[in-house]
Amino acid sequence: MEIKIAIAQIKSFRNNTKRNIQKHIEFIELASKHHSDIILFPEMSLTGYETKNAHKLVFEINDSRLDILKVLSEKYNQIIVTGAPLKIDEKQYIGSFIIFPNQDVEIYIKKYLHEGEELYFNSHNDFDYKINLKGEKISCAICYDIEKDKHIEDAVLSNSTLYMPSIFYSKAGINSGLQRLSYISRSFSIPVMMSNYSGKCFGIQSGGNSSAWNKDGKIIITANDKDECLLLLTKQQEEWSGELVSFYI
Repeated sequence: MEIKIAIAQIKSFRNNTKRNIQKHIEFIELASKHHSDIILFPEMSLTGYETKNAHKLVFEINDSRLDILKVLSEKYNQIIVTGAPLKIDEKQYIGSFIIFPNQDVEIYIKKYLHEGEELYFNSHNDFDYKINLKGEKISCAICYDIEKDKHIEDAVLSNSTLYMPSIFYSKAGINSGLQRLSYISRSFSIPVMMSNYSGKCFGIQSGGNSSAWNKDGKIIITANDKDECLLLLTKQQEEWSGELVSFYI
């Protein structure tokens, strides 16, 4: 069964959630033109990566700002995986919203926090939704999750067939992140598809290089370090192929 996955590499607008949502709309529409079944965005893509200012931008589970994305998910029959700081029971987390074409929304919450994030966020182990799509079982991850072997071990033990991290890696840190993800795909025999930012995010230069690896740790396709684009991954007869689609506004 053919499956198509879109990986979005976007630039974010700091302290401007409205513009970030508009950027999501444009990327979702672009992915729909290529008949994508699911689109993945970077860590906290709806707000851009934030720490001490996250409380000003925080989303809730039933946030009305997600309504337009629910409409687009239904219109294009496309699952949308997007992120934001998330408030549940007065605690703040780093979360991903998994929006389905029937307008249901599931939640994934970052399990492992990078040093310093614990000052602003909590971790949580109970929100680890797996996406079932056309015979694939997809495990989500958010940035520092990938640094912990237990995270990927748990994904494999759950019989996941795809590992899809949403990250924010800087230009200085991206090479180590790419090496880690190649190691994961090779060592655990699981395809990995990763979404990162391009341009400035959180006041620093992001690393771009959104990429996908097959289960042998070989690169299927990768973006450069500066341009907004979509990576389109297609699986046919158990083999993955990739296409890069530029994004021009």
